[in-house]
Amino acid sequence: NIVRTAVREWTAIIMSDCVLLSIQPKYVSLIAQGVKTIEIRKTRPNISSFKCYIYMSKSKNGCEHEQKIIGEFMCYDISVYETEFYSESEQSVFEAIWEYDEEEDIFTAVASNEDKVKSKFLKETCLELEDFRRYLGNGEITFYGWHISDLVIYSKPKDLSEFYRRSGRDSVLKPLSRPPQSVSYTHLT
Repeated sequence: NIVRTAVREWTAIIMSDCVLLSIQPKYVSLIAQGVKTIEIRKTRPNISSFKCYIYMSKSKNGCEHEQKIIGEFMCYDISVYETEFYSESEQSVFEAIWEYDEEEDIFTAVASNEDKVKSKFLKETCLELEDFRRYLGNGEITFYGWHISDLVIYSKPKDLSEFYRRSGRDSVLKPLSRPPQSVSYTHLT
């Protein structure tokens, strides 16, 4: 029974689309070191468990392996978060990032401007509250935390041309010619 369940889960993973993420070199380095364990995104794919390929975007000062796929990880869990940020003139108010608990149907603060010590959430994302404000803006905004598991860093990074994606409504796979702005569904050749 356990074997049948495991086979069913792996079959679902193999048959599902994969995701190619463009990530800045400084965050790729932190992921490769195992320090950054949650990747923050404004969107989430419509699949539950999936493989993510890590595309290192171009850096301002040039670095080894930029503009290559340097590794992969499995994403088995995506957390839902919401910000509560206000304009610069209202700095005296409470600002926070809230995590949604689906089972309990409640939000719990995981980071705030009143924290005396950097929260576990901020450590796992390798970000500060101000980074979230710059990325998401002010207000109450929903975003997602992609949990990084089973990380593999390639000894020889892969070229973008080794990956394919479906073109429009066609079922034909075409090689990637340019990196995604943020996220792209893809297949490895």
